Amino acid sequence: VCVCVFFFAFHSNAEQTKEVLLIDDGSTLEHLGQELENEVATIPKVRLLRMPERAGLIRAKLYGADHVTGDVMVFLDSHCECIDGWLEPLLDRIKRNRKTIAMPIIDAIDQHTMELRTARVQRGVFTWTQMFYWVDLNLRQSKVRQNAAEPVVSPAMAGGIFAMDRKYFFEIGSYDEGLDTWGGENIEMSLRTWMCGVGPALSLSL
Repeated sequence: VCVCVFFFAFHSNAEQTKEVLLIDDGSTLEHLGQELENEVATIPKVRLLRMPERAGLIRAKLYGADHVTGDVMVFLDSHCECIDGWLEPLLDRIKRNRKTIAMPIIDAIDQHTMELRTARVQRGVFTWTQMFYWVDLNLRQSKVRQNAAEPVVSPAMAGGIFAMDRKYFFEIGSYDEGLDTWGGENIEMSLRTWMCGVGPALSLSL
């Protein structure tokens, strides 16, 4: 967990990062007690927030959102790592339009060699059974991009890794507190971006 926080804090522009919130969802493991608090205390701008009791992924994220003080929120899962320059493109798009939901392209780390595998620029979609997955751009979609850094309009989004204006997150209803199963946030946040008049999310190549 601290690896994620470390990479977030040290690979983000200090002037653009007000704080990093680490949410503990009722952990009972010994090393996530005082040892974690001591480690977090050494990382600038990081706050550790502990849930009163285990509540699950979505309610933990809502707990964190309720405590955010910055203008823009970035949701990341605990297994994510960040690299230099990852934050600025997301903030740039939100500054242009506060109703933009910006998603980073998520590279993969090989579990055997630890090699970084660069992801392709893709769009999020759903199957008829409401399973979220990524698809490559077709020829028409590829041609309209002016350069490799041009964002792609995505009809569906990964509901757990994105950047968004904090106030707007709550204006469109935030997460449903009743979500219990992983994956439901993909459907919910995608539908909110359309039904609340926002339009599609932007998938950014970072």
